[in-house]
Amino acid sequence: MDLSVLVLLAIFAAVVFFLKSDQFSKQHPDSFPYEKQKMLLTPAERSFFGVLEQVIGESHRVLVKVRLGDLFKVKAGLSNSERATAFNKISAKHVDFVICSNESVDVLAAIELDDKSHNLKKRQERDIFVNKVFESAGVPLGHIAAQKSYSIQDVSVKVSSLLGIHLDADQKDEADFIMGDDVPVGEDVADFSFEGKSNSVPFCPACGNTMVKRQAKKGKHSGEWFWACSLYPKCREIISIK
Repeated sequence: MDLSVLVLLAIFAAVVFFLKSDQFSKQHPDSFPYEKQKMLLTPAERSFFGVLEQVIGESHRVLVKVRLGDLFKVKAGLSNSERATAFNKISAKHVDFVICSNESVDVLAAIELDDKSHNLKKRQERDIFVNKVFESAGVPLGHIAAQKSYSIQDVSVKVSSLLGIHLDADQKDEADFIMGDDVPVGEDVADFSFEGKSNSVPFCPACGNTMVKRQAKKGKHSGEWFWACSLYPKCREIISIK
């Protein structure tokens, strides 16, 4: 067969294929049945995200809705079948917030905002699995209960503990501090005082983390208020309030 005839036949076949594919798309408009989500975050997640961004400031980055499959990879040494099974377990799961270093975008920690759905048995099983994934990879994962509103200082304490550093949160915010029952019983309050406004929050002179206002329940200092390191019992530094 003449070469020119073959070329014409090839062109004709390509045109027919194009017309058929275009006609198929017109006849089946739902061949791509997707539409934009109304919002990326729920109202509760958006509220917490705003506070978390204020706490993090410019020192870190906050990413939202990150897949575990993008955060972690399957270790070497497994068969193809084992690798596929392990990856499938994390490919469709995500965490709400991921905290990264500002420069390298290295993953430092993650936070799950727990609403009422986390009380369901299936969700609890999922949470246990996700916790184990983070633990095995050596990445801290914190759980914070969903609330109608959040204290900047309270979130700062929790995130500081998660990262193992202190964050310079807005000191104008008046936090509702945990007080009382988990005070280091049997230990004396440090023999110096913190001078300043009653709602000012100092950083621990020993480790630099945010401190929490507490009240002594026992001993000679019973009834007195003092600042305790938020990392207690890892750090037992305390400052009396006079």
